[in-house]
Amino acid sequence: MKDMDTAISNSIQLIITVDCGSSSHEAVRMAHRAGIDVIITDHHTISNPIPEALAVVNPRRSDCPSGAENLAGVGVAFFLDISLRKYLRDRGFWTSRNEPNLKSACDLVALGTVADMVPLTGDNRILVKGGIDLINSRPRPGIQSLLEMIGIQRPFLNSEDIAFKLAPRLNAAGRMAHAKTAARLLLTRDSQKALKLAETLNALNCERRSVEQRVLEMVVDGILDIQDITPTLIDEIESLRPYGNGNPEPVFLAKNIHIASSGIVGRNTRRMILEPGDGSSGTSISAVQSNVDSPLPMASEIREMVYRLRWNFWNGNHTPQILVEDAIFSLQSPMSESIMRIDDGLISVKVAMTYQDP
Repeated sequence: MKDMDTAISNSIQLIITVDCGSSSHEAVRMAHRAGIDVIITDHHTISNPIPEALAVVNPRRSDCPSGAENLAGVGVAFFLDISLRKYLRDRGFWTSRNEPNLKSACDLVALGTVADMVPLTGDNRILVKGGIDLINSRPRPGIQSLLEMIGIQRPFLNSEDIAFKLAPRLNAAGRMAHAKTAARLLLTRDSQKALKLAETLNALNCERRSVEQRVLEMVVDGILDIQDITPTLIDEIESLRPYGNGNPEPVFLAKNIHIASSGIVGRNTRRMILEPGDGSSGTSISAVQSNVDSPLPMASEIREMVYRLRWNFWNGNHTPQILVEDAIFSLQSPMSESIMRIDDGLISVKVAMTYQDP
């Protein structure tokens, strides 16, 4: 919403999204109330109702006949450019202006398509091949600087080089600092500026790898007990964003947890305060579990819990929060007759958890 506030304060009249927006209902409504038109271009899964934007261009819409559901987000935006150029051409718009040569942007489309980890078949293969040919023949200064820095010789760049050498450095900007650094690199025509920006991205990528290593060192085999959760750890986990194919969000395992309190919010969301099960004091953390099967109180102990770790932002403050993915609860009271008996007193969170006090 911060970006929307910026758009409103700067009297922006049109927002075009790339690779996002298919579930941004509230942001689109906010833009509409401010008199801002929104065109969404995206390739992520979308369900009805779709956002009330001026247009929602997404090949995964149930009513889209294109058959282009494998396009990357950059490919969807590129096809919108192609269609817009043709629309204007048919109406004589380019008779007094230079018609843009969109092939010159295929290098960017190739970078985005490979980085998005989509299948390199059909249109994606054509776009990536055209982009790689362009990079190998006439690279823009920013890409040339990256190639020189990581030791890739033209004309031998291939899709693996993009996936494992170029894309991580470009993505490091958004994860460790701000994506505008990568954008400036790709847009600059100044070779000296490009070199300095490439050096910055390379340094950010090294920092990203160091953070990943520190996270791995803090967590042995994914086990992270709640007393070991620290603000520094959460900050470093957050710095690995954005998550996605090839960069999944870390998932942790904790054992022997005490539920200090719990309550239902809404229809099926449970909020809990968790503490270490070993009785150590001074450590507690809030937890949220979605799609619970029953509004009745939970057991007082969790034997094992799989979870994600986030900051919870509220009223200008931020506190650590656990998002429970799955858990095994150790029942301290017998289950009611309506529930199937489960061996050794354990029950999964994904099974109905109704029980009664004796």
